[in-house]
Amino acid sequence: MTALTATMALALALFVPASPATAATSPDANCTLPPGTSSLPIELSGTTYQVRVHAPAGGVTAPAPLVLDLHGTDSTGSSQAAISGFDALSDTKGFIVANPSAGIPFGAGTFAWNVPGVPLTSGANPPAGSRDEVAFLSALITTLINAGCAKSGSVAATGYSGGGRMASALACARADLISAVAPVGGVRAGRANPTNVSVIEAGSCAPSAPVSVLAVHGTEDYTNQYNGNTDRRWGYSVDTAIAAWATLDSCGTPATISTVTSTVTKRSYPGCAAGTDVALLTVAGGGHTWPGTNARQDGVIDRSINASALIWEFFAAHQRIAPPKVQVTATAGTRCVAGKVFLTLNVKNDDVVPVQATLSNPTKELGEIAAGQTAFSIITTRQSSVTSGTLNITVTIEAAGQESTTQVTASYDARTCS
Repeated sequence: MTALTATMALALALFVPASPATAATSPDANCTLPPGTSSLPIELSGTTYQVRVHAPAGGVTAPAPLVLDLHGTDSTGSSQAAISGFDALSDTKGFIVANPSAGIPFGAGTFAWNVPGVPLTSGANPPAGSRDEVAFLSALITTLINAGCAKSGSVAATGYSGGGRMASALACARADLISAVAPVGGVRAGRANPTNVSVIEAGSCAPSAPVSVLAVHGTEDYTNQYNGNTDRRWGYSVDTAIAAWATLDSCGTPATISTVTSTVTKRSYPGCAAGTDVALLTVAGGGHTWPGTNARQDGVIDRSINASALIWEFFAAHQRIAPPKVQVTATAGTRCVAGKVFLTLNVKNDDVVPVQATLSNPTKELGEIAAGQTAFSIITTRQSSVTSGTLNITVTIEAAGQESTTQVTASYDARTCS
């Protein structure tokens, strides 16, 4: 007789559909970040960098969402913290905000990001041996996750100007770590093609998973121009960038346009993959500025919205919640009854929620298996001898109206009954 087979599927409930596993997971560690602002050492390639970090006023008692807030060119992490004002939001909303400084000295105590494959605002290429910023920011993220401070799957990045370009590049390269990104005055979806800067260089942004994107950009931004320019550092337009992210996230069309305020409109793409969203806030008349900031900036600052509050709202709604680890095991065996072989099957539910189990070939409903319980079934072969084989089972779990799948197998030995 040929081996009996069946099919098994397991449905997993989650708040947002999960992406591939991240490179770090929250361990059983107690976060030692003090409440308020402190300096966190991050080591990369034998060099230690100090990073400005702000923890909620109430402290971090369990892994919390993490927001990377990246400064623009010729600036610092501390200066960006003053522009965005995320510290105050951190205190009220309970997330951690990190304001690292870039690795390339640019001015008197200021820095620029080594955006992969992109020249500096001066037009020069980054100096040889410049810090790998993607590796550095990844080290910052994994350090906070492994310390029990940051919550894996709840890490997002924003940034202003060059920091927005760097945040975009990080999303392209480390979608396993970044669930959402919100560039202000700096959204990119890969490098500008050096032979035609009005288009994106093919393959320069290839995220390993869908990433939610909220871009904020002023129409009168004369540094990173809304309609693009001929500078290889910038090049293609904001419309090209946001459309590219919609393609990368497999969003539908057409996009819808809604009014936010008298000067701000929102373009949203429908049906993006894995529960992600892609949207653009266009600020009519807005300059190369952070809407709602209290800091002094060149150009018109739109105060009809608070970009930081909207960005956090977007990040909070687009965290990746890992699916629960469903623990279902199955064991199979044989026994002889009246000279015929019968197969036995035990399906044990070690999870904390009930599951539905189905055996197929032959099809047989095992029914609901309560948490911690075992379902037992006997399969008649009508044969006096069987070869070794494998049983597969379909198990279904439903929560929050969603289902997902996994597969479990159970092997049995050959048996002859006399």
